[in-house]
Amino acid sequence: MFHCSSFFVEDVWVVDRYLRLLLIVMMTGGNWALLSPEGNFHKLCEPNFFVGREDHMDLTLKSRSVDKQHAVITVNTENREYKLHDLGTLNGTFVNEVRVKQHPVDLKLRDNIRFGYDSNTFRVELCPRRNGQAFYNSEKNPERQHYHNGSEHSLDTAWEANKSQV
Repeated sequence: MFHCSSFFVEDVWVVDRYLRLLLIVMMTGGNWALLSPEGNFHKLCEPNFFVGREDHMDLTLKSRSVDKQHAVITVNTENREYKLHDLGTLNGTFVNEVRVKQHPVDLKLRDNIRFGYDSNTFRVELCPRRNGQAFYNSEKNPERQHYHNGSEHSLDTAWEANKSQV
């Protein structure tokens, strides 16, 4: 009987922690963002959030070890699914210092992401809110960059992994 009550106390603690996290998600609207080393939030927009060296990417990085079109985070806020795909880069994409290979990685809050061999890491965080609205301080339009130049990966359409990446 004593072990049973001890187990019950641990269960209550786990449920309490889960409810607190749920409350935080409800208060923040549940939007996720990448937090840069400089303290800027880059909201992860549906359906895709592109990272690369090109200026039209959702997150533009100027490091030489980052490809022009380096990675994409597929976003499904309804199901709370955030998946990181490396776009076949030479220098790789890393989540918590583990290289993303052929298969996408399911992201979790507080994951650390590094693109190429750049020393800057981005942390997955809840997007903060101010006055009931999601707050982000990215220099880009967080809703969507419009981009039409015939590139393989358009920011306006849903990106789907190649068969070789699945």
